[in-house]
Amino acid sequence: LNFTTWSPRIGVTYDLFGNGKTALKAAYSRYSEAVPVMYFSAVSPAVMARYDMNWFDLNQNGVPDDPGIDDYTPTGGLGQFTRPNIDYLKSRVDPEMSTPIYDEVVASINHELFRNFAVKLQYIYKHGTNLHGSKLYDKATGRFWYKTEQAPEWWVPFTTTVPAIGNYPAQTITLYYMSNNAPWNNTFYIDTLLEEGKRDYNALELTFDKRYAEGWSLGGSVVLSTLKQFGGGGGSPNNYINAYGRAGEDVPFALKLYGTFNLPYGFVGSFFFRHVDGTPYGRSITVAPPTAWAAANNVYPSSMGVNLELSGARRNPSYDNLDVRLEKEFNVKFGKIGVFADIFNLLGNQYITVGQNPGGTWR
Repeated sequence: LNFTTWSPRIGVTYDLFGNGKTALKAAYSRYSEAVPVMYFSAVSPAVMARYDMNWFDLNQNGVPDDPGIDDYTPTGGLGQFTRPNIDYLKSRVDPEMSTPIYDEVVASINHELFRNFAVKLQYIYKHGTNLHGSKLYDKATGRFWYKTEQAPEWWVPFTTTVPAIGNYPAQTITLYYMSNNAPWNNTFYIDTLLEEGKRDYNALELTFDKRYAEGWSLGGSVVLSTLKQFGGGGGSPNNYINAYGRAGEDVPFALKLYGTFNLPYGFVGSFFFRHVDGTPYGRSITVAPPTAWAAANNVYPSSMGVNLELSGARRNPSYDNLDVRLEKEFNVKFGKIGVFADIFNLLGNQYITVGQNPGGTWR
C-alpha cells in the first residue's frame, strides 16, 4: 500500500510594535493522519477466520467435548473451513490507497495588556481529504456503482413523505433502491479513498492568561467553531443525502475557566470550569417501499436507511462541570506536609444520555 506523503510546516512571527508585547503569528502545515490497521485489514486471512458450527451435545453434559464424544457440523460460508483465497482478499483493498491528508492554517495576535496579563485571538482552519471508505464494485463490468450516475439502470428513485412525530416535522425525500438487474446478490466492496470524503474545521479562539503573581492566577478561553464532515458513502446513493454535516465531535461553543488563589490561613484554592455544547445529530430513518411499487418498478424489495436532516440540525444537552481543590501546607520538623481535598462536579450536575432520534422504519 502506498502510504508515502510529505509534511511541511512553515510559520512566521512578527513583533507588531517592536516592544515585544504584541505579536502576529501565522503558520501553514500539511501532515498525514495515522493509518490504523482497520483500513487495510481486509487483506489478512485472519480477518476471515471465523467458523460457525452447530454443536450436538451427544452425552448431554452441557460442555463442548472433543469430536467423537460430541458432534460438530460446520455451517455454510466460512464454516466450511476452506483456505481463504489470497487474491480475493487482496482485491478488496485498493493498492493505491494513501493516508488522509490535512492542511492547516493558524493565524493569531498575542498582546500583553499589562504586566502578567496577556490575551490571544487565534483563528484555526483545517481541511482533511483522502478519507477512507468502502465502495460498491461490480467485478463483472469493472465499475463502481454506488452512485446513480455510475449505474443509472441499477438504481430506481422513490419519493415518499415520512410522517411527523413529536417535534420532528414531516419530511419529503427521494431515495434509491436497487433494481433486480443490479448485482445485489453478489455485493462486493473495495476499501479505498472517497473522493467526496472531507473534514473542515473552523475555529475562532479567544484566550486570556493572568500569570500567577500577587497570590492569584486566572485564565480561560472561549472557542466558536464548526466541524463538518463527509465520511460516509460508497454503499448506495442514499449515503449522499444530507451527508455533509456536523461531525460527532462538533462543538459550536466551548468555555473554559481556571484559576488559583491564596486564601486566608495559608490555604490555596483552585478551580476548573468547563462548558461545551451538546453533540449534534439529525433525524434518520429506514424506509421500506410498497411491495406493489417494488414489483411494478423491478426493484429488489429491500429497506434503505437515509438521513432526513443534516447532522447538527439538533443537539443533545450541553455539558457543564466545575472541579475545585483546597490545599494547605504544614511545617513539620523534617520539612513540609501538604494536604489537599478535591471536589469533582461541585455543582452536582447529572447527565443521562437518551437517544432522541425517533428512527424506526417508515413502511
